[in-house]
Amino acid sequence: MPDAGEKGSSDQIGKWLVQQVSAFSGVAAEQIDVTAPLSEYGLDSVSALAICAAIEDEYDIEIEPTLLWDVDTVSALVDSIVERLS
Repeated sequence: MPDAGEKGSSDQIGKWLVQQVSAFSGVAAEQIDVTAPLSEYGLDSVSALAICAAIEDEYDIEIEPTLLWDVDTVSALVDSIVERLS
């Protein structure tokens, strides 16, 4: 497991989130555009809740389920997580 610094880096969080979006959307990770709206990947409210729960488990932070709709992109979600970790 990476140390806290590496695990909390924007790059590592971004890679991890792309994997989560890929798993829940069925879209290959290499096809996920981190600047595209998450809605383009067909994520529904159940997927959003599951991704929020995974973020909470992975990074030990509390995430509101609406965050995925508020931030809209993987890139913005990464920024939000990094901010909460600092």
